[in-house]
Amino acid sequence: MTFSLRNSLLDGPTRSTVTTVVLQTSVVLLQLLISILVARTLGARGYGVYALAMAVVSVLQSPAQASMTNISLRFTAAYSESTQWGLVRGVWRWIVLWLLTYSTVVAGALAVCVGLYSRSGNFAETLYLSALLIFLIPLTSFLGGALRGLKYTILGQLPEFIVRPASFLILISAVLLLGRPEHLSPQQIMALHVLAALFAVVLGWLWLRPRTPVELPACPPLYESDTWRRAAYRLCFMAGMAVINNQADILMLGWLAHPEDVGVYRVAVQGSLLVSFVLAAVNLVIAPQIARLHTQGRHAALQRLLTWSARASLVGSLPIALAFWFIGRLLLERLFGSAFASAYWALAILTFGQMVNVAMGSVGSVLNMTGHERESAIGSTAAACVNVALNAILIPTFGINGAAIAGAISMTLWNVVLAWYVYRRTKLHCTVFGAFAPTR
Repeated sequence: MTFSLRNSLLDGPTRSTVTTVVLQTSVVLLQLLISILVARTLGARGYGVYALAMAVVSVLQSPAQASMTNISLRFTAAYSESTQWGLVRGVWRWIVLWLLTYSTVVAGALAVCVGLYSRSGNFAETLYLSALLIFLIPLTSFLGGALRGLKYTILGQLPEFIVRPASFLILISAVLLLGRPEHLSPQQIMALHVLAALFAVVLGWLWLRPRTPVELPACPPLYESDTWRRAAYRLCFMAGMAVINNQADILMLGWLAHPEDVGVYRVAVQGSLLVSFVLAAVNLVIAPQIARLHTQGRHAALQRLLTWSARASLVGSLPIALAFWFIGRLLLERLFGSAFASAYWALAILTFGQMVNVAMGSVGSVLNMTGHERESAIGSTAAACVNVALNAILIPTFGINGAAIAGAISMTLWNVVLAWYVYRRTKLHCTVFGAFAPTR
């Protein structure tokens, strides 16, 4: 049987699939432009204060964001498909109440801790402002999930992935053009981020309201709270482990090093994420195919798909990695400024970790799409524990390079553990060395 790109990868490619990949490309470019603009405006120290505050916010809001987005998408789609509009109304109310309760408690606790323990005026004020994002970002994700659950796939991605970062970029650019850039502070940048997030929430609500089915307002809300609560607990745990893996190095640098180190290292992290962008885009396309082929029991076709996608991702990522390894210092100086050239070795180390990530293929997607979320959570937990331990050991001696080493090792461990679980549970090889090589 020959391998067909059309049949195995896209299987009748749709405009939604292509547009989704374009949107994700836009997200990466927007985030890169924001990083460049903020870093050049604030300098290494100011950018470090802003990056550390954003890392704190990410840790605190990500469990709510990830869990409620998935619950909103999953149950809105399921209930609307069976025209159970009372349950749709009930799950939306339940999500909003849950988000407001969670955000109020967490933001209040953050404000108390900042008041008791923070010694830096700039950092304290930036954290106070960032607490508002604990409300706004999960609400934006919920609105997007609801739109996608109602089959507005593209529109549902816009508030979170396009509107918020694009508005943030426009606001920063306007302030820089109309004001005095040398007087901008981390607090002011964070305030602009809050305004952009608020705009995304308002626009998401304005898009959802006229697209709500006409039958829904007339139905009394119905609740399956136990089902939703169980799903939320699992998703919160998995999101918590993922965000610890992503943010532990920045948080521990803020604790064990200086704000300048945090700013320089954040640039290295943002750059290294470009390496795995191709894999992320491929995962968006093949995730539904993984689920479909697994359900149909087409093991050989699924194996060919995984092998081809891993190799295609590696080929697409290699030029970016080579550019970072050979001219990374020059790129850092030209894009971010001379103060960030010291991020080169951290960028090179993280790039190596991302290349391992790409070479191991779609391990997370395979586990999640084949009903093995528990194994995915175990792998994430193990990697998070190793990440924290290695950061505590390496940062005091090696600084940002130690954080990069810890991140690369934990990323490799995560991929190896998940690849082993994939083979153990499904007998599939996700890596570029897959057992079934595509013939075309």
